[in-house]
Amino acid sequence: TYLLPMEYGVFAEEYKRHGDRPVWIAKPTGKAQGRGIFLFTDLKEVKLWKKAAENRGNPKQEDEEDVENYVVQRYIANPYLVGGKKFDLRIY
Repeated sequence: TYLLPMEYGVFAEEYKRHGDRPVWIAKPTGKAQGRGIFLFTDLKEVKLWKKAAENRGNPKQEDEEDVENYVVQRYIANPYLVGGKKFDLRIY
């Protein structure tokens, strides 16, 4: 599990280790009920967040929105189901 854009470098290394191009899932940290979730197989699809995060705080970019944080994980195609439904555990 990686928090983007903060852990982008570590995630990029892990991504490159998987030559089989697995499916990854990106979930925004500030949303619920599936909003903003997307799947990707190409690292280029997440590079925009990293680039925008590097520009955050730059006076020329004041009108730009802040980059939203995403949790990124390898997608599990056949997850364990409870009552026929997917679930997650949130341990704080």
